[in-house]
Amino acid sequence: MMGFDRFNPTEPYIKVGRGNNAPNTINLPYIALETGNEEDFFKRLEEVLLLSRKAHLIRWDIMRKQPKSTAQFTYDNKTIFGAEDCTDTVENALKHGSFAFGYIGVAEAVLDVYKSEYRCRNTLRDRSQLLRGRRLISQRSKDTL
Repeated sequence: MMGFDRFNPTEPYIKVGRGNNAPNTINLPYIALETGNEEDFFKRLEEVLLLSRKAHLIRWDIMRKQPKSTAQFTYDNKTIFGAEDCTDTVENALKHGSFAFGYIGVAEAVLDVYKSEYRCRNTLRDRSQLLRGRRLISQRSKDTL
């Protein structure tokens, strides 16, 4: 991850790497095969996204309380931004990372749900549904941990 850090806006984030504390991958073809139609697909996807968000919050609560000794090399060598600020727990370093959602199988899910390739569709409506779904799980920066 390079660029803006909302916890330290005056200094650029100088560590190279993705900074994902606990990525979560959502298997879209599985949801598409499980549901079989557009309405049920998006309903189930919303449930999975909310469940994933809950899992991220549980992971955060566990991870932030860990001592530096859980990854001594990482914190002693300052390979993670904020490592020098960690005393009892690693929370000061982990807050600079992210809890990311990833999707696999977008093209396959489209085929399963719509029975046609993506390029054959009007994508404007699909994009608006995707953005609406992201807003459902995205927190405002003032709401984050």
